[in-house]
Amino acid sequence: MKQILSLSSFLIILNCFGQNALDFDGTNDVVQTTYEGVLGSTNRTFEAWIYVSADAPASNLAILDYGQNAVGSRNTFLVGGDRSLRYLSGGVDANIGTGADVIPEEEWTHVAFVLNSGTGYLYVNGVEEGTGSLTTVDTPSGEADMTIGQRVSGGSLPFYGIIDEVRIWDVARTSDEILGAMNTEQCMTEGLVAYYRFNQGVAGGVNIGVVSAIEEISGNDGDLNDFALTGLTSNWVLGADLEAAPSYSITNTFTECAGFSVTVGDNTYTTTGEYTDVFSGVLTCDSIIITDLTILPYGVNDVLIAECTGFSITLNGTSYDETGYYTDTLTAAAANGCDSIILLDLTIYEEAINDLVINECEGYSIIVNGTTYDATGEYTETVIGGGLGGCDSIINLDLTISDHIINDLTISECEGYTITVNGTEYNSTGVYSETIIGGAVSGCDSIINLDLTVAGPVDVTTTVDGLTITANNASATYQWIDCNTMMELPGETDQSLTVTENGDYAVIITEGGCSDTSDCITYTNVGLKEISQQSSLTVYPNPASENITIETANSGSATVSIYSLLGKVAIEQVYFEDIIALDIQDLPAGSYIIEVSQDDKKERHFFVKQ
Repeated sequence: MKQILSLSSFLIILNCFGQNALDFDGTNDVVQTTYEGVLGSTNRTFEAWIYVSADAPASNLAILDYGQNAVGSRNTFLVGGDRSLRYLSGGVDANIGTGADVIPEEEWTHVAFVLNSGTGYLYVNGVEEGTGSLTTVDTPSGEADMTIGQRVSGGSLPFYGIIDEVRIWDVARTSDEILGAMNTEQCMTEGLVAYYRFNQGVAGGVNIGVVSAIEEISGNDGDLNDFALTGLTSNWVLGADLEAAPSYSITNTFTECAGFSVTVGDNTYTTTGEYTDVFSGVLTCDSIIITDLTILPYGVNDVLIAECTGFSITLNGTSYDETGYYTDTLTAAAANGCDSIILLDLTIYEEAINDLVINECEGYSIIVNGTTYDATGEYTETVIGGGLGGCDSIINLDLTISDHIINDLTISECEGYTITVNGTEYNSTGVYSETIIGGAVSGCDSIINLDLTVAGPVDVTTTVDGLTITANNASATYQWIDCNTMMELPGETDQSLTVTENGDYAVIITEGGCSDTSDCITYTNVGLKEISQQSSLTVYPNPASENITIETANSGSATVSIYSLLGKVAIEQVYFEDIIALDIQDLPAGSYIIEVSQDDKKERHFFVKQ
């Protein structure tokens, strides 16, 4: 049975740590608190650790004070100029002191004052050193809050040395209580109403921003006035070497069955182990709860059964005959008194049916139940007792035997054509065969038979005879073109062309399905008189191999286009210069047309790329 235990409340006693103190320079250093003090004639106890400087003057050094400067109304706890310990309230039966030299210099000393029903007591290091009547002590309310290291108004008694662990109680502490606790930092204890540990800051460091002494009980913090807060004086320094307050520790031991859990604070424990939880309480001291947990396991029995159809098993009165995972619990049946759990993993096998789908290449064979199969088909074999659990096993074989894949490619192309088959390039007429291992979809070999015909080259040479241009290739078809416009000349499809006007002419020759274009032939004086207008463009050099320069007569933008003789645009760019430098290094060698469009006018020039 699952159980849950929660430990949500317990006694917290606090464990404190960290040891700093305040150094007072004997001039004007003072801690001004907001604590009003124990008032009236109520019993009270003052405690502190002090370290009187060897340079302190032979005058009174105030440890703390509060109230007003009137008879019976102040609470001045101080070290006398003769190094006695004193309590002064002013007037008859209001002042007590010890003998001289009970307070050493340059040595940590615990001091305490107790007012108990009108009688005062002074303790040094836990030992009573003085007593006297204080029946007129009656501290009024609404007067000066407590100061540390200086007295209230009425005189100046600055402390010269170090003060640590200032504790104010609204009860009269006994000598045994003072002696027993003086060397230990305090946790929450009945009657402790104000507590200044002075553990702030970095000892001897730069503490310019650490200007408040924390009061641990009710928040009556103190302001540090006139402290230098740097160096080894008038600053936070190392304090008295005190012990940390003892922590409260409790161990809870549990021995339970699986499913039990225990919660301590925010932590829940469910497995065997020893766990420690630390809780911070008032004054940041700690309480410790140790949980010693032993979780006893269930008695677990795993039953694994695999049988054929028709088998059944009975566990704890229940029969099982189907495949599945089942759990039965026998209450408190284990040897340790916990439940016993039976875990049944039951598998009921029917006839095992195995479907085999195999696709292989020619030459493959498989043996099933002693029979060899090497042809495409569907086959069934029964293996008696060959399944899991000794049940029969049925094998259904779907076998596909694939032949090699043969691909015939017949290609006719012009000169320059290249085809890559299985990593090999072919660019000449011939019959070729390539075998791609495993290249078919089935994973069988793929055979490619290539019948390649590469025609050409086409003879595009011409012969010029006056105004007649004749293609030298006599077994082709022809189309003459104007090189400047790249337009076909209507009706000019004979082997020869007779020029009737100036221009640049070429012929497109088609032979065996392949075409190529001849070089352009330029005519400049066919039946023309002197040109009446000069060209606005200058193109040079011509021929050119790397760069050409185009000079325009007009300013503004110009679109420059370069066409092959077949009309394909090779370069097209807009320029804004009168002199245009054009890079033609990437153009293949051959004849080209330059067209310059500017101000809605176009002008073409023929040039040759070497």
